[in-house]
Amino acid sequence: MRNLPVIAWVFLGLLVLSAPLLGYGVHVALIKYCYLGSVRRLCRQQQWELLAWRAGYCFEESNGRRVKTEYTAFALDCRNSRGERKVVCLLVSVLGVKAVFGLPGFPTEAATDPEGNSRYSFLWERSSAPPPAA
Repeated sequence: MRNLPVIAWVFLGLLVLSAPLLGYGVHVALIKYCYLGSVRRLCRQQQWELLAWRAGYCFEESNGRRVKTEYTAFALDCRNSRGERKVVCLLVSVLGVKAVFGLPGFPTEAATDPEGNSRYSFLWERSSAPPPAA
């Protein structure tokens, strides 16, 4: 290990320093190419027109601490077939949509504990362009 040339140490240092950026790049790529496909599929099935979306991290409250979950939270601005606008909240994973909440026929919260408090909290960080003015 001590006999590595200086260029190997420089390369190793650059690799370690770029790891957080690589993780963020993977997160953004998952949102754009994987999660958004599941969201659009759900919108087609429900006959909604997707006007705008917002994605963010999903945290679960556990023993007084916030723990990052494997899900990504999406808030969608949609228009149904009758022209009514709705805000739809989703929890999405690599395998598809886990939960839809905030609409009639769906739960009002993502998940609640026995006291009725939401187990999940969200940190919004990416969004689409605002919807065009009508």
